[in-house]
Amino acid sequence: MGTRKNQPVVVRRLQLAPRLPHKGAIGSVTATRLLLRAGASAAWLSSHNKPSYHLHPADTTSTSSMSHPTSPADAGAHPLLDFLYARRSASALGPPGPSDEQLKLILSAAGTVPDHGQLRPFRFVVVSDGGRDVFGQALAAAALEHKPQLTPQALDAVRAKAQRSPTLIVLIVSPKPGKIEAWEQKAAAACSGFAIVLAAHALGVGAVWKNVPFTRGQALTKLLGLGAEEEMLGWIHLGTSLKDPAAARPPLDWSSVTTLLDADGVRPFQP
Repeated sequence: MGTRKNQPVVVRRLQLAPRLPHKGAIGSVTATRLLLRAGASAAWLSSHNKPSYHLHPADTTSTSSMSHPTSPADAGAHPLLDFLYARRSASALGPPGPSDEQLKLILSAAGTVPDHGQLRPFRFVVVSDGGRDVFGQALAAAALEHKPQLTPQALDAVRAKAQRSPTLIVLIVSPKPGKIEAWEQKAAAACSGFAIVLAAHALGVGAVWKNVPFTRGQALTKLLGLGAEEEMLGWIHLGTSLKDPAAARPPLDWSSVTTLLDADGVRPFQP
């Protein structure tokens, strides 16, 4: 989508089918397999043509202080975990954006998330080309609605948020009526955003998830067709990374956020 010139305004509403995809569509299992293959290809290309996305032994310490099992002794033994740990949000994006085929794979990954009842309580709006101007205007109008004191300069900054990549995927939580709690459906929608980011990473597409301090507004409701119970959970920028991946994050000290509950009660988790 960022590769063709003089394209018309594109703001497309997409929603995954509630059950199995129709004949000829990409199923979640097939999509996952394709993503894994694409991820392996992207890793090979990055190791030969770009700075590698994978962790190196120099980035690791002993397992006692790491948040994952990779260490100099077993580096490479967990390629999928290494892929997950190496993901970084892109700090700067430019053209080209993902192709239509890549977008199909990226969006199909949303169907793999935990989803009680298989409700698919989410939908997406793909924004590209002139659609970014329209989306930026709606963001600014919604910002002014929530904070009437915003200056023209501040509103320009809000509009500019839509221009930071050639393609955006707006994430909308679309809860379904029934016995599944609304919070649970929102959690599934949030997971779909992370699945999109991971799928983009697997394909070598730069991605970063952004948002604003509001989830609705009159202009956004009209533009995105938001229902009464729907909310915008931000958007994911997609494009070509213009900078090398950020340095590895500090390892998570899982002992500071994890406890163990057994027959003796709650105590520190020390495996």
